[in-house]
Amino acid sequence: MADTETGIPVALAPAPGKGHEMKKAQELLRAPHVHVEGMVVSADALHGQRETAHILAQERGADYVLPVKGNPPTLQDLTRFAVPKDTPFLP
Repeated sequence: MADTETGIPVALAPAPGKGHEMKKAQELLRAPHVHVEGMVVSADALHGQRETAHILAQERGADYVLPVKGNPPTLQDLTRFAVPKDTPFLP
């Protein structure tokens, strides 16, 4: 994780091989030394998961921007109903 204004890393942890990035990121977000309260956290579509959103908003007091892709399509459909039609984030 890096500060978007400075590019300075705020937390780092190795993931033990491909396919473990999401769980490692969730562990890192829960770590007591990682401070995200009151911040806006963004991540790529891999992290657009309910658990990650819960950690950020409910456990850590952060806001988040997590992209939603068409897989699973039901999540993308739900997002279309939850977001105002005039948003620049959904085509």
